[in-house]
Amino acid sequence: MKILLINAKRPDEFANVPHIRELIQLCHISNALDYMTRQTIQTYADDGSTASKRNTAYALMFVSSLIYEGMSTASSLLKKMAEIMPEFIRPEVAWIITEAESSSSFCNTVLGRIRNQVAFHFGDGLIRQPLELKIPHFPPVLAEAQHEDGIDLVFTLPADIFTGYLASFGDQSKSSEQQIQEVVGQIANYSARLLRVIHNAILAITSEDSSDYTIEEGNTA
Repeated sequence: MKILLINAKRPDEFANVPHIRELIQLCHISNALDYMTRQTIQTYADDGSTASKRNTAYALMFVSSLIYEGMSTASSLLKKMAEIMPEFIRPEVAWIITEAESSSSFCNTVLGRIRNQVAFHFGDGLIRQPLELKIPHFPPVLAEAQHEDGIDLVFTLPADIFTGYLASFGDQSKSSEQQIQEVVGQIANYSARLLRVIHNAILAITSEDSSDYTIEEGNTA
């Protein structure tokens, strides 16, 4: 495997590494996105059980919110490093900045709405609208538990509402399941592209400053 080394032998030498804080932040965003997409989107499967549907819904809520936040933060960080950004990587970086700032981008029209409407801030409109549009079964189940004392109590109603909300972003001529699968695919591709750009930006920036970084073959285990 290839490993990226910072050429610093003493703690005080880190102060001389350009944008080390921003690069570490980008690494954290990359690691978080990679972990979440592997745990959620790439293992997306629905066996028809209530638990499977709930877990899938919540996983998509959180990974969508994480991608949205990652896009916004990465845009801000990459702007700070514009002066050391190699020319060949700038078009890819421009995509991140445009997605974060454009009101019509996938980042803001889908991921941002998921974050703001159902993940971190639950919109009033999702309750005011007829529940029949969001929840397929009546009476709807609010919570369930395997034990009488309720220590494993989980709430299903928000997940059911989110599933209907997620389907609204897909092709309305298709079934609800197909709509959700379509949006899941879009989120997966979007996350993969964001990860690729962040990886390329980190490597491009560090390769421009050979005095502070080297890439070697090795194993960190």
